[in-house]
Amino acid sequence: MLTRSPAKVGSVAKVAQPPAAYMGLSTYLRSAGSVRTGAGRVHRRRLEQLFWAGYEACSHHAARNLSEEGGMICQVTETVVPKLHQWTIEAREYARQETRRGKRHAYQELVPERTAMVVVDMVSFFVENGDYERGIVPNIQQLADTLRDLGGTVAWLLPGRTEITAVKEEFLGADIARIFNESGGNGPLRDRLWREFDVRDEDLIVEKTAASAFFPGRCDLPDLLRARGIDTVLITGTVANVCCESTARDASTLGYRVLMVADANAARRDQDLNATLHTVYRTFGDVRPTSEVLTLLRGEAAAESTGKAAQ
Repeated sequence: MLTRSPAKVGSVAKVAQPPAAYMGLSTYLRSAGSVRTGAGRVHRRRLEQLFWAGYEACSHHAARNLSEEGGMICQVTETVVPKLHQWTIEAREYARQETRRGKRHAYQELVPERTAMVVVDMVSFFVENGDYERGIVPNIQQLADTLRDLGGTVAWLLPGRTEITAVKEEFLGADIARIFNESGGNGPLRDRLWREFDVRDEDLIVEKTAASAFFPGRCDLPDLLRARGIDTVLITGTVANVCCESTARDASTLGYRVLMVADANAARRDQDLNATLHTVYRTFGDVRPTSEVLTLLRGEAAAESTGKAAQ
């Protein structure tokens, strides 16, 4: 709930869903001529644009402490509750693939030494205030630990900075283009990853300057995987329907066996993730939950997926 009164502090439990939180903030911003933030005074229209630009912009940029001249204070605080998506693959899609190839899942075996887990964009910009991003951290870590112990490769991807083109600025707007361009953070690559991950020296940490890590010339990952003899990639991370799906599509195009881990990918909404899982399963790769992937990595036969999140 947002409160505007002298010497009082209000809070918004989560700046993520438009109706309540966004509307309250928008109303507040419209009532102020300009707002003073830690970065200086910002015209209210510009700051309001950042709020309405989407989850990433508002969660990480739009001033956790806003103060007007005269001492009015409006504080935005966030309570992040880690959770997993309610993912699903429709029964008709399983039936379609079973008719095509005689089995529900394309890949019945995983050879750890030839498998790489690709962790997409799990940096503070996305994870700090992301319920679903926080929720998938344990699954990603368990997969990483298991695959690494079995001789496989763990590859951590981060957004890299690039020139902001006129087209990008026209499409996103100047402020949002800059925000996204800086989303990977600063400093050593390892330090930019989400702080809860156990990253090892043998892991790959690579920047990408496109949505896809396999787009030619925009990331070193394909060459690094080729040098290690990798032919299978497990796709995890965020945002599922943007960079994760783009990475899965291009990896498939380059001839990799692609497996998207359903409960180790995060999006804004269940329907966003499920649209991606539908597309990947139908055309670009396999889809399984963490438990089944772990079983395959250990050389055991995995049960046929029910196609639904564990209840």
